[in-house]
Amino acid sequence: MGAGILEAGGAHEGEGAVLQWHLARSGELDAILEAAAIEDFTVSATDLSISSTAKTVLSTVGWQGPFPNP
Repeated sequence: MGAGILEAGGAHEGEGAVLQWHLARSGELDAILEAAAIEDFTVSATDLSISSTAKTVLSTVGWQGPFPNP
């Protein structure tokens, strides 16, 4: 993923080293959070709208509706 972003240029053209650092750091932080296992639950929002994701989170933690529609 990182190489494609760097080669594509665009908004991050000329920022290769900075972008590479952030990409590497995001992997480090992901590993730290995985090892800490601090979450009580996870919600996959891959196929959900923002509203549906929020409703799922609120429902999972036990908050009662009604949840208004935007």
